Amino acid sequence: MSRVLPNAMVGQAFRRLGIRNELLEADLPPMVALGLQKLYGFQHNDGGWGWWYDDSTDVNQTAYVLLGLAMTEQAGFDVDDGVMERGTGALRRLLPGADPRDQAYGAYVLVTAGQPVSITLTLSEALELDLFSQAALAIAFDGIGDEASTLTLLDNLRESAIQDATMVHWEDDEDNIAYSRKVMGSTVRTTAMVADALARLDPESPLLPRAANWLMAQRQGQGWGDTQKTSFAILALTDYLLVAQQQAAGAAYQLYINDELWAEGQLDQPEASQTLILTYGQALSPSLLLPGENEVQLVLGTQGETPAGRIYYTVRLAAQRAPREGSVPALQTHERSIGVQREYRLQSNGEPAKQFESGDLVEVRLTLDVPEESWYVVVDDPLPAGFEALNERLGTTSHAASLYEEPAYYWERYGYNRKDVRDESVTFFVTHLETGEQTFTYLMRAITGGSFTALPTQVYPMYEPEVWSRSDSQRMQILHASR
Repeated sequence: MSRVLPNAMVGQAFRRLGIRNELLEADLPPMVALGLQKLYGFQHNDGGWGWWYDDSTDVNQTAYVLLGLAMTEQAGFDVDDGVMERGTGALRRLLPGADPRDQAYGAYVLVTAGQPVSITLTLSEALELDLFSQAALAIAFDGIGDEASTLTLLDNLRESAIQDATMVHWEDDEDNIAYSRKVMGSTVRTTAMVADALARLDPESPLLPRAANWLMAQRQGQGWGDTQKTSFAILALTDYLLVAQQQAAGAAYQLYINDELWAEGQLDQPEASQTLILTYGQALSPSLLLPGENEVQLVLGTQGETPAGRIYYTVRLAAQRAPREGSVPALQTHERSIGVQREYRLQSNGEPAKQFESGDLVEVRLTLDVPEESWYVVVDDPLPAGFEALNERLGTTSHAASLYEEPAYYWERYGYNRKDVRDESVTFFVTHLETGEQTFTYLMRAITGGSFTALPTQVYPMYEPEVWSRSDSQRMQILHASR
């Protein structure tokens, strides 16, 4: 869903703002259609969704998918009515008795989808919830015509803002970390939801443009760190732009690097955005970029001219690195990082080994040390060149895997919910990890003779990229089989 929703929102924003982009118009429909088909395939028999198709149905995940489907439909794309109907029915069955925060989110989704909703939470109960849930409920109460509750929640959200001279944001709920991890919560997600509520319900609020500034400042490259944050950030910024109608397209600009004019021109009207690339040693002079800190200044409009609007920009520094020689040590970046150790064993005798013969079947054993309960964990293990992982879903190598207790189904028995086997890596996706030691295994075959490096295994919660760890690298050798 996190891939379908941003694409749909971008298309909706461009159309409603009257901006034409031929490349976007050509690329978006097939991308959205492919994403929708995947979501249809992940829908459970009860109409709901989990993180993967073989997860248990989850109320929060079901609400999130329905939100995306509704907004995709509102953006002008075709969405299967039967999928929506079954999903809406599942959400209605899940909401009674659910966690109040899930009830708030579900009510917001049903209102956004244009579905009738009955909110059983009282105003006093709503004010006890986290700020993300309060913003969702403000939109839901507005949708059912409860003006008093809407205004009270908006007042509380304004008072809860954390402000400085140019920016404002709202913090994620620090008192319920476990729940926040389960629902992929973050301060970016919370700020985006509150900003979206303001854009819908109080578009003249002076907090709104400052919240947009804060969201833009959190951008990392082409997104906000993960698909969940990116989806809600785009949702909020789209609604903000539709309200503010602040376009700088057609305005003059000047770009300074360390107080030296590097580029000037006019923003392209049809595109509403453009990319300027500064290549070291070209453009002006090699001394333009200095060792250490460099200052980049973007000026909208010519000197003495009133700016034509508001402009948002991102500066990225891309550099090529020489390949690292020698081994790569294990590393953990956070106190909650999941420790990981990797071991290779000959399948024939179960003994650890680093030297194999061509044709040997090798068991890869990944042992995790989980310090705290974790959600939506990715375990990504690169394959050393010369080896091929056995994909038990195929009708070729799968039989060898099945013979060695690696059956084709019932993934949850093995502690994970999905396993992707690719040419270059094997990746496990785990919805929920309890504390303690967890072990995952897969099989690979030695194919090509030579000496190879096995790059480190990486482990991280998908929606907490700062909580990251890796194993050390290893050297592997494949000998030609003796005859």
